[in-house]
Amino acid sequence: MQKILHKLYLIVGFLTTFLWLIIPKKFKKNSNSLIYYLLPDWYLMSYFFPIFALYSYFGASSFLALKTGLDYLNIGISGGNYFIITRDQEPAEFLMQLGVLVLIIICLYKQQKDKLE
Repeated sequence: MQKILHKLYLIVGFLTTFLWLIIPKKFKKNSNSLIYYLLPDWYLMSYFFPIFALYSYFGASSFLALKTGLDYLNIGISGGNYFIITRDQEPAEFLMQLGVLVLIIICLYKQQKDKLE
């Protein structure tokens, strides 16, 4: 379950961070489109990038430690001389949850604005 959750966080982090660069603007401007409401704008990227970066590092840390011979690049359980420990994921997950909350508030605002027009 943990590996599936890590991959899910990685995919969601990537999509919410970089999808605004990939989707053409004409789809974003159409208020009848679901993309208009669900696609985070560029200024929300700072909420979602830490989860993408952290879980990318989680996926690459053992490979980096093997290739460089630097043991502190592994993920530590707690304490010790590690670059990242497992508890470091909590603030990144909290930021992502805040980003989802802000995205929901923005979607509600967009719907209210479209309803009034």
